[in-house]
Amino acid sequence: MTRDGRRESGTRRSRPNARHPAPHPASRTPPATAIRTTEAYVAAYFDHWLRGGDGRLLERPSPIYPAMEFVD
Repeated sequence: MTRDGRRESGTRRSRPNARHPAPHPASRTPPATAIRTTEAYVAAYFDHWLRGGDGRLLERPSPIYPAMEFVD
């Protein structure tokens, strides 16, 4: 859009931006699953390093969170 509110020619109306990025085309994980998995691993990380927890979730892939892949 231009400063006076007119639409510029050749621009799309709804393009991704920092607040609403486009989904990765190869992503097949439902958003709720991705959020739940991320929350679990972040909580396990801080529990392990700040509270001295066992950190078992961080050691290997878990059948509870199949969306998480470990890399070497």
